[in-house]
Amino acid sequence: DASSGFFSNPTNLEAFAHVPGIAVTIGTLIVLGGIGFMILTTLGAHMMHRMKSGTSKRMSVQVKLVLWVTGILIVGGMALFLILEWDNTLQGMSLSQKIANAYLGSVTPRTAGFNTVPTSFITPAMLWFFVALMFIGASPGGTGGGVKTSTVGVLFMSVISLVRNKPSTEIWKRRIPSHDIKRTAALLFLGCVAFSISAGLLIITEQNTSSEYGAFDYIFEAMSAFGTVGLSTGPTADLTWMGKVIIILTMFVGRIGPAALAAATGRRNVMRYRYPETRITIG
Repeated sequence: DASSGFFSNPTNLEAFAHVPGIAVTIGTLIVLGGIGFMILTTLGAHMMHRMKSGTSKRMSVQVKLVLWVTGILIVGGMALFLILEWDNTLQGMSLSQKIANAYLGSVTPRTAGFNTVPTSFITPAMLWFFVALMFIGASPGGTGGGVKTSTVGVLFMSVISLVRNKPSTEIWKRRIPSHDIKRTAALLFLGCVAFSISAGLLIITEQNTSSEYGAFDYIFEAMSAFGTVGLSTGPTADLTWMGKVIIILTMFVGRIGPAALAAATGRRNVMRYRYPETRITIG
């Protein structure tokens, strides 16, 4: 698995930026580790069934949702990386090299810390997109952090169902229980709270130091820790002891928090009463 992001070279994979095979191989390993063992096992079982019987079984909504969201993030991230970095960090590369580096650049922010181009030289617009990818993270059962691809997928479909005035969230002719929608909203909300607290504390603890880094660098640092990614624009080594503690705690929250919340809210309590309903103005 390539999701840890550790490499013995101080410049990570930057020395291999002009070797497309390295970026494609590492990126593919990151994807396989990030989508989760459950998805890989299911896909393997489907392939074996098709080879033996010649027919294909219907995939579950969970598998299809994870694969669709993962694919959209990879393709969208690649396209944006190529557009924003074409004349920046990708300048001077051949077309195949640019595509390979864009592929790794769209994959690594969600689960790993490998980079073939200097993160500190990436355009601010692309770094903000990195922040979004790091917040989403990997898939359930995967080796990365974040709020998970299925969470974002369910939330997106909930919005679509709301816009279409449907009474429930529907995905591929299946209805998602309201309890799962609440868990999705809670996970996203708590993720935003955890990241905001981490970023705020990091800025407070580091702002009085003689550091050359700005507020966004620490915001990026906090989100990288929350997503257990490992990318940095540079300030990691210069953090104070308190800043390092904040980063450590944020990594624990980002990696264990979503799983703990899912386990704690997985079983419904049987309620023997119901309060009267009331309406609250939203928006």
